[in-house]
Amino acid sequence: MSRQTTNISIRMDKELKEEAEDLFASLGMNMTTAMNVFVRQSVRQGRIPFEITRSIPNAETLVTIHEVEEMISGKIPKKTIPVADFAKNVESDLKKIFEPIIDTERCRFIREENSGRY
Repeated sequence: MSRQTTNISIRMDKELKEEAEDLFASLGMNMTTAMNVFVRQSVRQGRIPFEITRSIPNAETLVTIHEVEEMISGKIPKKTIPVADFAKNVESDLKKIFEPIIDTERCRFIREENSGRY
């Protein structure tokens, strides 16, 4: 018994289609095969075979997005700091991060040195 086939037509962004075709070709299949795999898995599982979620930014990100939008629109002035101040801030942040690690290594080295091990 042979299976009957049918044609479907879908609309898709041209660049997306080209990227998908390249991906599927690298996996050894064409768009038709890839779509059949997707549909078969959907039917087998009774759902979309992967999780679909919305990316919801956290509160801090939302505040930052709002600030940037206001800067772009000119409602608030752009925040700038002199390069020297920026460098000091980065140096301070790096010290906070790495100082405990450096101190730990220094203590270990001193301990080993005092015990006669190197």
